[in-house]
Amino acid sequence: MKHRGLRTWVGLLGFCVIWIYFSNLSGAVVKKDSGEWAGILKSNVSADGYVDYDGIRINKGGDLYEYLSMLEVADLTKMSEKEKTAFWINAYNAYLIKLILAQPALQKIAPADLVYEEKVKVAHWKVSLGLIKNRALRLDPEMGGGVAELSIAKFDPLIHFAICDGVVGSASLRRMPYSGIKIEEELQEAARNFINDSRKIYVKDGKLVMSAIFSRYAKDFDAAGGVPAVVKTYLDPKARADAPQILELLAQGFPGTIVFEFDETLNSVKLKQP
Repeated sequence: MKHRGLRTWVGLLGFCVIWIYFSNLSGAVVKKDSGEWAGILKSNVSADGYVDYDGIRINKGGDLYEYLSMLEVADLTKMSEKEKTAFWINAYNAYLIKLILAQPALQKIAPADLVYEEKVKVAHWKVSLGLIKNRALRLDPEMGGGVAELSIAKFDPLIHFAICDGVVGSASLRRMPYSGIKIEEELQEAARNFINDSRKIYVKDGKLVMSAIFSRYAKDFDAAGGVPAVVKTYLDPKARADAPQILELLAQGFPGTIVFEFDETLNSVKLKQP
């Protein structure tokens, strides 16, 4: 009887261990960000945001598909709102790389390209990158709004500076994963990097030229005081000698006479202009 009771106790203990392992698998995804995904980003993304896709293809720094397999089984219900925000940003950026790798001859991606509508599996859901951006993150009512159990609770427009569309005109990939615990600071850092990037905002022939992201998603920035307020907040006069001129032209009105541009060239190191 004692042996039978011991076997029962051991069996229950083993079941509990297995249950705890699988119930915490979604948390492992968050922790895994500091490993596989971090290694990929650090090894294949340059300081100015260009990506070595060939390096990722041969698992330089880590195995992208191993990371994606963890994203597939993540449990959103066990994440805080900050963790969920970081999760969707990382997932968007990682799955876009996968879709780019599937098209080795790709050199440009237009905003309406079908690559953004290809379905992928994330957190047990079949979703497109367009759905992740516009419904899971932006909660855009014109696109159907948020999705219960999938979307974040509140959209932060600074997310536009974190999600990378794989082209020079979009936000650059961060060289480390976004994390739930520091997501607010990381989004602010992304905003500073974007706004102080001379490829995204600059003055040419006396006119202010800005990324089309500011015109395409102008309404999103209203929650932060509008595009001019966001630019003024994160523009660094110490980093940019043309900051006073940018602010002067921006003060003349938005959109006013501002020229909006968007470089659709793939952000590949092989296509980087000298």
